Amino acid sequence: MLSDADGSFSREVLRLRAEYQNRRQASNLCPPAGQPVLDMELTHGTPPTTSIWYEDGSTPLGRYVRLFDIPGTLSGDILRLNRNFPSSSSLPPSHFEIEGDIIRPLGGSCDPTARCSPHVIHLLGASVTGDLVFDKLATRGLTLARASSLGMYKRWLLGLLDALAVLHAAGIVHRDLRVDNLLFARDGSEEGGEESEKETRLVVCDLEGRWGQRVAPEVKWEVGLEDSGWSEKSDVYDVGGCIKGMVYANAPLTPQVEWPVPEPLDRVVEACMREVPGERPTVGELREMVEGIKVD
Repeated sequence: MLSDADGSFSREVLRLRAEYQNRRQASNLCPPAGQPVLDMELTHGTPPTTSIWYEDGSTPLGRYVRLFDIPGTLSGDILRLNRNFPSSSSLPPSHFEIEGDIIRPLGGSCDPTARCSPHVIHLLGASVTGDLVFDKLATRGLTLARASSLGMYKRWLLGLLDALAVLHAAGIVHRDLRVDNLLFARDGSEEGGEESEKETRLVVCDLEGRWGQRVAPEVKWEVGLEDSGWSEKSDVYDVGGCIKGMVYANAPLTPQVEWPVPEPLDRVVEACMREVPGERPTVGELREMVEGIKVD
């Protein structure tokens, strides 16, 4: 057994530390041996994947690489810093993935730079200083204050539900869906007035990246992120709060504020904010409810 008395434990610590540092410095997964990394994303699944955006100086918005965590294979060994990426001459010229020992290019519908939905915030890339760059969009303030027509709310709600459907299909629960995280893009050329708002597109984001929305009754405060109770159903609950925020063009001062909304939106809010998660509609069912709203 290693002992502090003869220094063998300390020597082993230093050996392990040096061995890892040598592998870390030699790995071309990231600098100094590899290209600069713009962003990295870990995705749980079977198998898990690691997605990396590299600044290569030529690929628009960065070069995207996806590695599947399969132990004992090329992709798994690269993630464990046991092997390097093959030489650039044997890799695809743009976005690619490595699944096990298979290297394949990514393009077309698999292109990660493609916009998944016009109603989900879209990362354009990074600035020369490393800041993330997004579309220039308006916050809720003036946009909601100018809105009051049922047709406008219906349009925005369908956009919100489209965004949720895309996120949920990707296994993402928003967790912080509220009126402050709704942005607006002007797709039309008209200026001012109610009519121009018909061309306003709702975009879902997460401006603050804070601790999350904990209004749904099943979401708890006392536990960690993964076991707090957030789910697709809690996102549906929060849609009800977003509808209220749209109508009142504001965020509630306290959770106890009562904000009734007019027909027919009241039925949508009631369905979203049912106490029991299983009694709430799915995003698809909610979309059918909203599509069924008659607008003069």
